[in-house]
Amino acid sequence: MILLEMYKLAGKFYFEDGTISQICPDENESIWALNIKKGILSSFQNTMERFDVDQHTYERDINGDCLVRYSFKEVNGTTLALVKSTELSSCTNRHQLYSIIPLTPYVFQKKYYKWTPMNSTVSCTQLIDHKIYKSVSCEEQHMLRLLRNQSNSPKTISKSKLTLVVEKVEFQPMYPDVFNKLIHTARDLTEQAMTKLYKESGDICFTGRKHMKDALPFIRNRASTKVMTDVILSQEISEQRRQDWLLIMAFFPR
Repeated sequence: MILLEMYKLAGKFYFEDGTISQICPDENESIWALNIKKGILSSFQNTMERFDVDQHTYERDINGDCLVRYSFKEVNGTTLALVKSTELSSCTNRHQLYSIIPLTPYVFQKKYYKWTPMNSTVSCTQLIDHKIYKSVSCEEQHMLRLLRNQSNSPKTISKSKLTLVVEKVEFQPMYPDVFNKLIHTARDLTEQAMTKLYKESGDICFTGRKHMKDALPFIRNRASTKVMTDVILSQEISEQRRQDWLLIMAFFPR
């Protein structure tokens, strides 16, 4: 029954260069089902700049803003094994309060460490073949460290594994024509209309926001330049796309 409840409602999320920046659940989604789906998506996230170089970085997922350590484990044929480790004691912004009273955000613990009686860690092994996840295995451990001899401390360990069973590739022969039509039609939009179209593109179709990001550099008018500038300043896009946009914008007519 629990699995049926989870599969009942579809959710949308935005995935780019290994980062999940947006999640758009159904308005009727239950909180517990949404949290499970967020946990699954968190295990998929990988913000490594290079797979062959270990990396320490801050990453936002279901646990908050956490210090994450990525390490290259091994290679088997064309499959890369990467390990993603998170110490939950490093996480900030884990709580959310909704109130009609204006409040000032305040982080009450140190950025890199806060004391807690629980020693909690999450470790995931990601198997990637040709930039496609083949499997993700995670182990989450919570240990109560009130005892001097921590080997006898009570602990809870949960394990999960997701495996790719079927890979489905959809071919859309009409996409180039539709994309060109979008570019030519959008050139007649005002700045206000272009901004509204970009903000609502994710609601139009599942990949609408991605298509808009692909189209903006080719529209080449004042409205698209304004939207691209706003998106760059909001740090919504990846560093690679930002550099590509800035290079293209340098050749725009002034």
